[in-house]
Amino acid sequence: MTINQFFKECHKREIFKSLSIYIVSGWVILQVLSVIWKPLGLPDKSVTILIIGLLIGFPIYILYIWKSRLKYSVATDLNDPIEVKNRKNFERYFFTSFAIISFFSAVSVFWIFNNSYLDKMNLAEFSGSDKIAVLNFKNNTGDTNYDQIGKLAMNWILHSITENKVGQVITEDILANYAEAIQSNSSGITSSRDILKTFLQPSEIVEGSYFLKNNNLVLNGSIVDGNSGDILFSFQPVECDSESPFDCIEELNQLLLGYLISESSDLPRIAPTPPKYEAYKIFMEAQSIYGFNNDLYLELLNKAIEIDSNYFDALVNKVMYYVNRNDFKTADSLRLTILPQTGHTSRMKNLMNYYQATIKGNNRKIYETYLKEYEVNPFNIRTNQTQMTLALQAINKPELVKSFYDELPNDEFDLENCTFCMYRVYTKAIADIELGDYYKAFDLLETAMRSNDHVLLRKAAVTTYVRTNDIENLTVFLDQMQILSDAKVWEECNLLAGKEILLNTKDKELASWFFDNVIEASTDKTTRNVANAYYYKRDFKKAEELYKKLLVSDPESLNHLSKLAISLFANGKDKESSDIINRINSLRSDYDLGYIDYAMAQIFSSRNDMKSALEYLKVSVARGRWYTQETFKNDFHFNPVINSPEFDEIMNFWNKGL
Repeated sequence: MTINQFFKECHKREIFKSLSIYIVSGWVILQVLSVIWKPLGLPDKSVTILIIGLLIGFPIYILYIWKSRLKYSVATDLNDPIEVKNRKNFERYFFTSFAIISFFSAVSVFWIFNNSYLDKMNLAEFSGSDKIAVLNFKNNTGDTNYDQIGKLAMNWILHSITENKVGQVITEDILANYAEAIQSNSSGITSSRDILKTFLQPSEIVEGSYFLKNNNLVLNGSIVDGNSGDILFSFQPVECDSESPFDCIEELNQLLLGYLISESSDLPRIAPTPPKYEAYKIFMEAQSIYGFNNDLYLELLNKAIEIDSNYFDALVNKVMYYVNRNDFKTADSLRLTILPQTGHTSRMKNLMNYYQATIKGNNRKIYETYLKEYEVNPFNIRTNQTQMTLALQAINKPELVKSFYDELPNDEFDLENCTFCMYRVYTKAIADIELGDYYKAFDLLETAMRSNDHVLLRKAAVTTYVRTNDIENLTVFLDQMQILSDAKVWEECNLLAGKEILLNTKDKELASWFFDNVIEASTDKTTRNVANAYYYKRDFKKAEELYKKLLVSDPESLNHLSKLAISLFANGKDKESSDIINRINSLRSDYDLGYIDYAMAQIFSSRNDMKSALEYLKVSVARGRWYTQETFKNDFHFNPVINSPEFDEIMNFWNKGL
């Protein structure tokens, strides 16, 4: 078959007629659409899109013609070699033509698409929500001599944002380049605000203005939402001598940086006013070492407060520092100093109420006020861990701990370098232990201890061994610890093992074996751990001797005083024991949080005066004593009354209705 024969065959089969129908119909639709797209409110690229669609559809239409009209309609006598050859030649010519048409259609589509769209796509792309546009500050002085102040303010803020890696900066130059490129595309978008919103899409826009007030320069600044255009924050006007404009610029710059960085932090800002940036940097440095170096932590907090005396977050963390060290008097004094500032926001008031409840020992209010803080930022590790601890130790609701724990992706945490992550694991494990899920607790602890050998994790593991009666593996665990861990940690774990045995199995002989471990292994026979070991194994004569020595250097230790009072009474020295009780009562203050009454409960329980012991325990919990791994129902002193209704009431003192 020749090319002429192919064309004749196509004409015969009305292929050209079918193709002309597609072309003419497409042309008519294009003419109509070019007239009606605007009245109908269609996009200005509607005609272009239709052309692209028709070009893409043309090869598809040709395939449709083949399948519907030619594939089975061209007669072929398979026994006639000439007809078979002509059929194959016809198919070759047809699909060669189809390939050529498809190629030119694809080239046309690419060319149109490139001219219509890719010019805009070649504009610089930015990556998400960390873009910050800084616009030139408006000169409202009426004097062009002050124009340079606006440019200086913009450039200094741009430099600071870039230098401190606050975000990706969009400058006036970038905006001008986009305006020029967009104008060349005749898109109709010309205003700076439209360009920012449509193409650059910053999360925030920094803008400002300045004017003269007498001989002073007044600089205003604000942060605008890059999407909605709403003002997110307006800073208090900054005023300085008009001859020293940089003083104003730097002060506003500090406030802007403080706002931008604290907004991006996973620790939400508490106060409505952002801190000065230098103060914020030092505060964040303090947070990074929390739990590792307490002295340096306090020093950094003080430096941040010195730079910005109104920095509420730093002031609050200083209160918390003293609360955690049980220096409640100092904490309360600081709280009262900060309290006048709490009229600004409900969150500030709530936080001050939390610290007041903590200092006063109102555990239910502690839990409820911090729950509001937790709801502000449930995914912050520190906030999350604190809420877990409050559920467990402040109100004795271990069943609530899991819901808080599961809020965070626990498998991704670095337990070796994250103090709060370790505390979360410990708290979850203790909650499981309190609920009787000992094996679940141990699985969690076993995984955690591969990365972190903190004493709290090891103590929790000791508890699980005893409560599952796995004494064999407990001794292996302690033997390994003796080789690898600090001696004091090993001693404390032995003491806990013995106390847990007294609490759960009451096997005094087995418990004494663990206490003897401490006595025999200790190189210094006068330490607190050795004294406690003698006390727990009921060698009260030796315990009396050691506690008297220890009180010389630590005369107000409740541990030493209460155990000495118990030892003296057991040794028949009632008068001396009463004198120690009076000495304990003399330590009472507005901030003892039930510790004195708890010590008194232990003393009276050792005398088998369980009525008095329960009364003191109830007062103790009412004044704020927390439920811990080694107190209340986890304290062997109260074995005789642990299952009584009165004791159950004490354990649920703060959680009724929760």
